[in-house]
Amino acid sequence: MLKTNFENLLHIIKELDEDLNKNEVQKEIQKVILEPRLSLKQLAAYPLASAKAKLSILTKAKYPGSYIPRFYEEARKIICNTFSSNYPDAEIYFEEFERYANILLQEAQSLDRDNKKNKICSSNALNEMRHLSSILNPILETFILNSNLKKTREHLYIQEVRIGCMADILIYENGGATLTGLLKFNFTKAPLKKREAENMLYIMKLFFERNSQVSFKNKNCILVDVFAHKLYISANDAQISVDIKNSCKEIRDTWSLITKS
Repeated sequence: MLKTNFENLLHIIKELDEDLNKNEVQKEIQKVILEPRLSLKQLAAYPLASAKAKLSILTKAKYPGSYIPRFYEEARKIICNTFSSNYPDAEIYFEEFERYANILLQEAQSLDRDNKKNKICSSNALNEMRHLSSILNPILETFILNSNLKKTREHLYIQEVRIGCMADILIYENGGATLTGLLKFNFTKAPLKKREAENMLYIMKLFFERNSQVSFKNKNCILVDVFAHKLYISANDAQISVDIKNSCKEIRDTWSLITKS
């Protein structure tokens, strides 16, 4: 009887040891992006960054963590879907944002830490949107807006570097018949630099020129920096194209040298 119990104990210990070893192996597995690939925001920041900051951007892009926070994604979805309703009275949008902000805050109370943060961050972003009515109303009252959030895989290659370039909303005129521009929302607490916003708009505008043969007017390519309460439009500056191309060439040539310490 004692021998049988001892053998069972040894068997349990062996299984636990195997599980621990499996967990250790899983922890050691590091996702590596073999070909140069950056998010829209990473590439937009790259030309303005110091050498140390550039290395940080590339390291994070090549060795992404297993966990990617989505603290403002609910706000982004609510904003895009609400604007896509194309209400005749623009004030309704901002009343809806206040209503959704309160709902998310209530939902957050019963959730665990991470999900709670997601709800609270999105609630805060929706409250900030209410302060943007005066600068957004001319757009809302002039154009037809449609969500573009299903196109999450939209990307562009420049100098062999793959860049995410999804617009949040597409802007139409002529009653929705003519695609004429795009909208992108930035939710970071730290304000975007003007050039960073212009770089993002340049990349998204270039994507549509290449893939849809649509040439947008600069004034209809718009980025909204939500927490900063600022609106940027695409710049007519040839230097942006030069900076982006040079940056992508540098990224392409540097990618294989990037290692994680």
